[in-house]
Amino acid sequence: MSQQILSKSERIRLFLREYYLGQTAWIKTVRLVGGPLIIGAGAEFYFNAHRSLVAYGGFCFLYGIYYTLKPLLIIAVRPALFQSLNFGVKIGVAELKFQEADAELVVQFKAFKSIRWQTGYYALKLPDKATIYLRTDQLTEEEKGLLNKHLIV
Repeated sequence: MSQQILSKSERIRLFLREYYLGQTAWIKTVRLVGGPLIIGAGAEFYFNAHRSLVAYGGFCFLYGIYYTLKPLLIIAVRPALFQSLNFGVKIGVAELKFQEADAELVVQFKAFKSIRWQTGYYALKLPDKATIYLRTDQLTEEEKGLLNKHLIV
């Protein structure tokens, strides 16, 4: 059984990486450039458009700032999501067993919506949008091999 330790800073870094880079190409592009484009459009409407578009320009400008800062707002408003974690994981041929303190959970590989390998970690996504991250440097080679057999993109 491998011990997985994820600090608060690692969880925040994983969240930001998944938020911006762990999605489809379309969502990734919108999240990276959408906010600045909305801010630019809002500024254009506010300063250079007809008087009737000034309010819309102000709204676009404020929404663009919100959209750009949204991940940082999630981190600031919901700090419980980013607490340090320490749990054990045992990877079998057909299932994963998670153990934290006195709780134990067994999940079949077929229950995961996706299992992806990213640089430095595996992201195991459950159907209810919860994601479990396993650091590769805290897994044995055998466990990595078993996870690689079950990759679902």
